[in-house]
Amino acid sequence: MGNGRIALLVFVIPACGGGGSTAAGGSSNISLSAFPAAFVDAYCTHEVRCGSTPDKSTCAATTSVGDFGPESAGVGAGRIVYDGDQAAACVNTLMSAGCGIPGWHFEEVCAKVFRGLVAGGDTCYAPADCVSGTCMFAANSGCGMHSSRACCPGVCAPGVSTAEPSPIGGPCNGTGFSGCAEGAFCARTDSGTPTCQPRANAGQACLDPSVPEGSCTAGTYCVSVNGSSNGPICATLSAEGQPCDCPNGMCCGAFLECDNATRTCVPTAPSVAVGGQCTLNWDCVDWAYCDSTGRCASQPRAGDYCDDFNGPHCLYGLVCNAGTCARLPVWNVCSK
Repeated sequence: MGNGRIALLVFVIPACGGGGSTAAGGSSNISLSAFPAAFVDAYCTHEVRCGSTPDKSTCAATTSVGDFGPESAGVGAGRIVYDGDQAAACVNTLMSAGCGIPGWHFEEVCAKVFRGLVAGGDTCYAPADCVSGTCMFAANSGCGMHSSRACCPGVCAPGVSTAEPSPIGGPCNGTGFSGCAEGAFCARTDSGTPTCQPRANAGQACLDPSVPEGSCTAGTYCVSVNGSSNGPICATLSAEGQPCDCPNGMCCGAFLECDNATRTCVPTAPSVAVGGQCTLNWDCVDWAYCDSTGRCASQPRAGDYCDDFNGPHCLYGLVCNAGTCARLPVWNVCSK
């Protein structure tokens, strides 16, 4: 359980716009109007392939990655720029993304689909409006994601763009993937100022172990190797039968896990399907839990009963609101 789910980077996805082809067949451009559906399709294709949801329709009904009202308004108002070629690259990369440890390349590509134009100190209505990617709202103003006000103004925080690539040594926002050119990542220096630094190759020391994927080149991961006195290094994820000689066992590739007895990578144990016998929630497929009868049961869907403290917990992508599973609230749309 938990082997396939990808941790999505939060980035802006407007929902209106002009021409362009769809993502089918690996296109080179996606229009604004087609991108939301294309992204949801790619995301749900990945989730089904990696065993994180029973089917694409269930995924589409629970995910909130298709809610794009404020971003659409930002594009229409000229606060955000959309790149259709980068949108296609984002969708195509997600379609082919591996399972298990999510690849930094997917996040890096998708972070460049949209670029906020509002400078630090100027008025914004959603984070996507800002060059820095952060819209600050006054305390106790009632503004923010769940505001009931149609146009709830904030102020853009200072910072460099998360979409415009910065060269090695240049400034960045300190999130690992933001604002750096290909082959670089955002790291905090001894002075505390985040700058773009080169990614290390396999076998080289990791510059920033707190960014285990971003600090290494594609296909490698920053791990602490047992017995090494040189600190964490960038290592290629092990294949089946190869050693997983790192403290937390997170050195194995997709659909593999570290066997504690042999310290080698072995196929992930098959998860128990709905209706099968179980002992722990972890025994069941990702969209199920082990109920009081010792059987795997489907997690509650929208409108079903839930209990955040004692279970059952809602399907991934839903929230438990007063004992009922519901979709996440979305930002209110401002047409200014």
